[in-house]
Parts: sequence; structure tokens; C-alpha cells
Amino acid sequence: MHIIELTEKQFKNYSIIHSRKNIYQTVNYAKMQEKYGFNHLFLGLVDDSDNVVAASLILENVINKKFKYGIAPAGYLIDFNDLALVKIFTDLLKEYLAKRDYIYLRINPLLYYKLHDSDGVLLEDNSELVERYKGLGYRYLGFDSERFNSNIILKTKSTTEETYKSFKRTTRREINDALHMGITVYKGGINDLETFYNMVRKKSNKSIEYYNDYMTYFNDDNMKMELYFARIDPQIYINNYRYLLKEETTYNDKLAYTIRTKGNKTTAGLINKKMVSDKKLVRYNNEIVKGSNLLRDYPKGLIVGTCAIISNNQEIYFMVDGYERKVKDIHSVNLIIWEVIKKYMKDGYRKFNLGKIYSNLENTNSKYHGIFYAKRGFNGKVVTYPGDFDLVINNLLYPLFRKK
Repeated sequence: MHIIELTEKQFKNYSIIHSRKNIYQTVNYAKMQEKYGFNHLFLGLVDDSDNVVAASLILENVINKKFKYGIAPAGYLIDFNDLALVKIFTDLLKEYLAKRDYIYLRINPLLYYKLHDSDGVLLEDNSELVERYKGLGYRYLGFDSERFNSNIILKTKSTTEETYKSFKRTTRREINDALHMGITVYKGGINDLETFYNMVRKKSNKSIEYYNDYMTYFNDDNMKMELYFARIDPQIYINNYRYLLKEETTYNDKLAYTIRTKGNKTTAGLINKKMVSDKKLVRYNNEIVKGSNLLRDYPKGLIVGTCAIISNNQEIYFMVDGYERKVKDIHSVNLIIWEVIKKYMKDGYRKFNLGKIYSNLENTNSKYHGIFYAKRGFNGKVVTYPGDFDLVINNLLYPLFRKK
């Protein structure tokens, strides 16, 4: 076996069909990173029959005008369970990069380090893989527990109805509440980028140019960034809750009549139903007041939430979401996520990466814990990745030039 430099077309064809395909090991990502000062290499490991059996995009940066370091974003496109193959690729890669004056190569492979369920219960512990890769010559850097080094991933083989029923009750309620408020979801375009950015800028440290780059470079049949928005119609909001109020009032009156006629024979269960109905009446009236205030302030409606996704013919990746802070008590993001899931399930997608979350699930006091709590309602699995590894090429210069 030996390593060759692949053409853009060769790498693209390989990356599209590989089982470990992701948005980072792509030609799209390589071209986007050119704007941030990175050159790129498309390297492939070929067997004696000239078949590509592994490959990687390597982002290359120059140090001191001669020496280089590289990044293999999201690791290699390789069967990481085949340690013999990984060792061959590693050894040959080290030789190849040494000839190009590399000091080191950093990788952050998307391997399952730990797997939790949506309640934070540990399902799998694969932490032994760290020692496995240290044995192959990689230096383990680990990850900061305060980093967003986990993702919630929903995999479903069910129907949309069954998938919806698998969500936690709070999430289903927020979706239903959003529908009752007259919120609808629609797909936007690049002309809506500023509207999107104004709602996510406080959650993200990225510039608007960053998202513009994604929309520019991830815009083909295989990879596409899309923007979705939630818009509230105050008149529909009012009408829906007036209808619910009318229905509940009729039901409440029937309960009141039954309690009066039964007198001392009234059961605790019946009284409890009346109390629940009374609370609904109060809530529905309050919602009508809120809807009326919205109609007064925004008679033409208002965009209240947004979300950016990337589709890659295998999974949907939710990049970031946000909301209009003037109406922060309106929860629209869960409805957007659900509408996107429904749409792409119809197109055959079964894997939905709901995005990054805080790694330390046990630390409920973290300011980031709320992100986990919000996304866990879709009942996906929490995948934690191992973090960063360095393949040291030049042992003498590595301590001097290693990036933290």
C-alpha cells in the first residue's frame, strides 16, 4: 500500500460514498477553509490494485515560512475498527508528511467515546480507545469538559407518527403550543441571512460572514446549508385559543352541572377534572390576551425563531438555532426542528444530528446545561467524542510549535 495525492474529483467521489462521511471531510469544507488561510491536501491510501481504501482531507498551515502543521477535521475516512489498516495509514502518512516538512497532524475523530441516553444514563463506555490510538503513535490531548464535545443524535426507523410519540412530553407540548399560537415554519434563503444572524448572534461567536461562507460553499446536490424560520400570525393565535376556550368552557360547564347534581356523591376524580379544566380556562384566556398584544404590536406577524441545517445525503446536521428576544417566552425552535425532521424523513433520512451540547452531563450548574436539557426532549442518544489527538512528525520542533 502507498499514499497518493487525490484529485478533487477523486476525493469527492470517495467522500460521498464512505460510511463515515461528514460535512468536514469534504471538498466543500476544504474550499471554505481557504478563506481562513488553510491550504489543503486530499490524500488517499491505495492498495496494490490501486483501490482507495482510506482517505483524508488535511488542512495545511505554514509555520515560520517553512514548517507546517495540519488538521484532519473529524478524523480520517477510514474503518477505525480495523486497527491494522489504521496503523498502515498512520505510518505511511507520517512518512509522507515528514517529506513536506510537517511538525504534526491533529485529528479529532468522530469515534464514540461514550454514549448516554437522553436522560444522561451511560449506555456505552469506549474510553479504552484512547489507549488503543496512543499505541498507534498518537499523542492524546483529551478535551476540556467545558467544551461542546458531545452531540445529540436521533436515529429513527419508525414512521413520523411513532417518532413524534417517542419525544418527551414537554417537547411534544411545546410543539403543540407553537401550533396553537399560529406559528408556521418556512424555508428561507441567502437574502434572509441577516434576519437569521440577528437571532443567533448571542448564542454563537461566529460572524455573519462565517454563515455566509457555509451557504456559499455548501450549496450543491450532496451538501447544502438551509435556513428555516418560524413566523407567528397573531390573528390565528387568537382564533385558535378562542376555539379552545369555547370547547373547554362547554366541557367545564358540563362538569360543573354534574358536580351540582351529584352533590355529596361527587367523586374526587370528577372534582380533579374540574380543577384541571379551570386551569385550562385561565391559561386560554391568558393566551388570548398575549395574542391580542402581539396583534397590536405586530399586526402583520413576526418571525420568532430560526435554525440552520446542513444536509449531506446521509444525515441532517442542525448547526445553530435562535429566537427573537423581544418574545423570548414563545418557544418556536422545537417546532422548527420537528418540521425539518418530518420533511427529511419523507425524503428517506433517518439520522438527525441535533447539534453540539455541553460534555459534562452531570454538571447541572453549568450555564450550558440548558442546551442539553432542551435538546434531550427529542429522545436521541448523547454521543461524546474523544477529543483531539496529535500525530507528531517532528519530535524536536513539536514542543515549540504545538497549538494549544
